[in-house]
Formats: sequence, C-alpha cells, structure tokens
Amino acid sequence: MAAATRVIREHGVSKATTRRIADEAGAPLASLHYCFRGKDELYEMVMETLGVEGRSRLAESVTAGMGVSAAAGAILRETAAWALQTFEDRLTDYEVAIWAIRSTEFAQIPKKTYRTWIKHLGGLCRDARRDDEPEYDYDALGRMLLVLIDGFIIQHQMLQTRHTSKQAEVSIATIQAAITSGVFSRS
Repeated sequence: MAAATRVIREHGVSKATTRRIADEAGAPLASLHYCFRGKDELYEMVMETLGVEGRSRLAESVTAGMGVSAAAGAILRETAAWALQTFEDRLTDYEVAIWAIRSTEFAQIPKKTYRTWIKHLGGLCRDARRDDEPEYDYDALGRMLLVLIDGFIIQHQMLQTRHTSKQAEVSIATIQAAITSGVFSRS
C-alpha cells in the first residue's frame, strides 16, 4: 500500500499501473495480484488508510476536559501542521477520492471515509467537553470542523502554499465564536 501511495503521489491515479506499483514495492507483479484482486482493490485499501495518521495526530492534540472550544482550536491547528507536513499525501487523498467517486463500484469509499472523519472529530469534541459546558450537537460540530479542514487543505493545494497562514487562525476564531455563541448547543 505504501508503494501504491508513492506511485499515485508521483504519477497520478491514471498512470499508477500494477507493474509500476510492484516495481516501486520491489516485489514481483504476481505477488501484487496475489494480495489484491486488482488495482481497484489496492486503491480502496490506500484510501481507507490514508487518514489514519491524521486522525491519530488529531486525537493526540485533544485532552479530556480541555473544553470543546479549545479542542476545536487544537484540532484545526494540528490539522494545519499535519496537512502542510504531508502536502503531497493530501493531494493523493483527493485524487483517489475523486477517482472513487467517479467509479460506480467504489463510490461508497469516500462516503465511508467522510463518515469516519465526522464521527472522529465529533467524538474528540465530546471527549473534550468540560462538565460546566452544555451538550453539543457533535455530529454538526464534526461536520463543520471537516468543512474547515477540507477548505484549508484544498486552499493550500490550489494556491501551492506550503506554510501556515493567518487563515488557519481565522478558521479557529470562527469556529470558537460559533461554539461560544451556542450555534452547536443541543438546548
């Protein structure tokens, strides 16, 4: 899978042949076909695993009881750092996701990936809630955090910027103001 990710990153999905992937892995082509039914199954595995590191890093940035607003800020700051440190991998994420959406057989993979991210982000905020805070709509909060995360990543990809920007702090201030004003409160 690591070899497939590197080949997709370097050559794009359309040129990521099984032969090229096997060569990158230093493995016989037959072994690739033994492990995966085809390139499509391999892409599915790549897409399912690309965000694992990011979700792990975000989880490490949030602590229980730190407060939902502080957690949202920590999530977005860590996302900005992770996305910029793994700039090419984020492009690979989107390229494979777009490929999957366009296919009929694998169109469900991006949906599954997004549901995983929404649940993860909402869960991090729920775990960070202080006892003196209201209950929040964690699904809505997770969705909004994902909107901001995707926006940050896409903007940096399109503008080809590889440094943190004031935009990350503006996004943090915006979500924290929404949380503080009760936008995501269940009451």
